[in-house]
Amino acid sequence: MGKEFRGQSRKQTVGSSNKSKRSAHSLKRLKLSFLDILCEDLWKKSKNTSKNTYTEWYTERLKERAKERQRASKWIDSVEVERFSDDIL
Repeated sequence: MGKEFRGQSRKQTVGSSNKSKRSAHSLKRLKLSFLDILCEDLWKKSKNTSKNTYTEWYTERLKERAKERQRASKWIDSVEVERFSDDIL
């Protein structure tokens, strides 16, 4: 009897752990979908047209991020050149 009791309590613990993982995962999905809707809504309001979509907003955001990366890499290159020239002197 004692062994059965331990096995049952163990199953309950494992089950509750899986349940909390599932609920955390579903909450994360819910948050992401809410953010998608919010971003799309903000995009439409900023452009004042209903034909713009989240996809267009996302592609523009990717372009902006690429520009930011280019600026950052140029800055890093310039800093490395300065360090290299300081090392030579």
